[in-house]
Amino acid sequence: LSLATGLEQWKLTSRREMIAITFGDQKMIPHMLNWVYHMRQANIPHIVGALDEAMLEHLDSHHVPNYPFLQKDLDGSNSHASASWKKFAIGRLSQVRSLLRLGYDALMTDIDVAWLNNPR
Repeated sequence: LSLATGLEQWKLTSRREMIAITFGDQKMIPHMLNWVYHMRQANIPHIVGALDEAMLEHLDSHHVPNYPFLQKDLDGSNSHASASWKKFAIGRLSQVRSLLRLGYDALMTDIDVAWLNNPR
């Protein structure tokens, strides 16, 4: 599945809409569920790029809009100077670019941000 297919599958097809996008793996599940809770409370359309199968399955079981953005070779480094982080950052930006090319407004956000209101 691609981002475009994920958007269709989860019926996020209004091109004039802003879509929040974030990414996470299984180590982030509790934080991701908190992020999703706040996105839903603020009525912000969103989708999650699941970095591994465990996150993908967990998101599906909680009916969270998602798509596989599987990253098998990330080493887990949080250092922004690491090759792994740089590859991940480029990948995230490519997903935002895809949203923009599909005609959406994009809001890339980390899961440690709790949105209380829709920025629109």
